[in-house]
Amino acid sequence: MKKIAKKLALILTMMFLFQTTAAVVNEPLVITSYAAGQTVTITKKTTNITGYVGDKITLKLNNKAGKNVTWDSSNAKSKLYSLTKFNNKKGVVLLRRAGTAVIKVSFGGTTYKVKITIKENFTEPESAVSVLDYGATANDGTDDTQAINDAIKAVTANGGGTVYIPAGTFNIDATREYAGPYAKAGILLESNLNLVMNPSTVLQVAANSAEGYDVLIARHGSNISVSGGKIAGERSNHTGSAGYAGMGIGIYDSSNVTISNVDIADCWGDGIYIGRENDNNSGCNGVTVVGCNITNNRRSDISIVDGDNVTIDSCFISVTKSGVAPQSGINIEPNAINGKVSDAEICHNVTFKNTRIVSPKSITTDGQFMCFRTQYYLDSTTSCKKFTITNCYIKGDCGNYSARNATIKNSVITGYFGDKCGTKIKNSKVGNIERF
Repeated sequence: MKKIAKKLALILTMMFLFQTTAAVVNEPLVITSYAAGQTVTITKKTTNITGYVGDKITLKLNNKAGKNVTWDSSNAKSKLYSLTKFNNKKGVVLLRRAGTAVIKVSFGGTTYKVKITIKENFTEPESAVSVLDYGATANDGTDDTQAINDAIKAVTANGGGTVYIPAGTFNIDATREYAGPYAKAGILLESNLNLVMNPSTVLQVAANSAEGYDVLIARHGSNISVSGGKIAGERSNHTGSAGYAGMGIGIYDSSNVTISNVDIADCWGDGIYIGRENDNNSGCNGVTVVGCNITNNRRSDISIVDGDNVTIDSCFISVTKSGVAPQSGINIEPNAINGKVSDAEICHNVTFKNTRIVSPKSITTDGQFMCFRTQYYLDSTTSCKKFTITNCYIKGDCGNYSARNATIKNSVITGYFGDKCGTKIKNSKVGNIERF
């Protein structure tokens, strides 16, 4: 009888949305997926699931005794999924990239493995203009920048639409001469554009010596979206040593911009830069970055310099191991003149949610290697008004030195948190808080 009872205690039931299954008293783990309509009963310690990119899976624990639970998401660095909202009752998994992921859940002396086979959920857009029709050719080693820009120009000249970049590697010269903050850029994102890349598309940035450039740039635009694919930066092949402004995506004085499911890695400067070209412009309004992997960019992964209503959602962000200051995951840093930020450049309503940020190092004496930071000013200068972090897992050190009306809720920060602004912390775990 003891053996039978032990086997029953290991039963796992997988419930999917649109169906309900009565919980068994001895079920240690109930898995709810928003993906499909089927019910599977598992009798082994390893549960196999098939899902699609974009699915959310809630792993629910029947932990009535309130035992401590260990969630092992160590292979999240593979960027296949994000694990958020995990506690002694449940964990929420967002499937982000195709591949096989394994999550281990241990409590009550037993470790359970959830193996997830993640498949692509991608359909080529209908009524899209392909860059192939304008001369771009994948995997041939030649420059495709002009062909992609020609396709974008053809679509936006007629009121806007969708441009598609199929699977394969396309070569981008990010130092073409254009008007802009650094006068150099690769692909120009015009207003009313949907730039869609296949999940297997790579925009390979050509090696250069420029101090600053933007691989993709939005200038004074609106209603722009970029989705899918990867921007592969040239930081390891950069032929110069000066500067730090080689951006993966630069967004300047633009509104209603969405960047989704894009990998941005190894850029000479920031992965994404959100700001203004000069003091005479208004900055950005309504920028959303969702489902992106932004890693190992030389300066910061995301810099928010002048942006209102900016949301970072369901992203994986990894701070560089060595680069140039501030070497942060997300940095809110309006430009200051003589130590002061003008009212016009203060950011408003910035939100991080459902996002995992990791740093390989603890902060240095000058505040580098932070998972997120708001710029430190010597006086009471404000960088942001209304700053919210919710449902995030942050592995490393952080600092809020200049964001007012700031709240951290339902989140975990494993390291140091320096707070100069009276940040409200609700239902969250923070390793070491220093308020000053």
